[in-house]
Amino acid sequence: MTVRQLGWDAERLQAILLRARNVQPPRTDPVIEIVDRSKWDMTERGRVAEALDANGWSRQDTAQFLGISRKVLWEKMRKYRMFDDEPEAREFE
Repeated sequence: MTVRQLGWDAERLQAILLRARNVQPPRTDPVIEIVDRSKWDMTERGRVAEALDANGWSRQDTAQFLGISRKVLWEKMRKYRMFDDEPEAREFE
């Protein structure tokens, strides 16, 4: 009864189902993309370190130089374990 109300007849429905049998379902396998962030992180760490050196380790000036907020700069410094005493530590190496 529902078939007739929607305008579907048995022949039309059978033809659609036969065509659908030959159609491959879309691939549902999850695509796993592995991103190597280590190179990006080392490049970013280098840029932050150079900017800090160029600005005398002033976080406000460095953040402005990089076009980011002081909070974002501080988060990057924490992420890469860069602290205010880094210039002295570098001199001893």
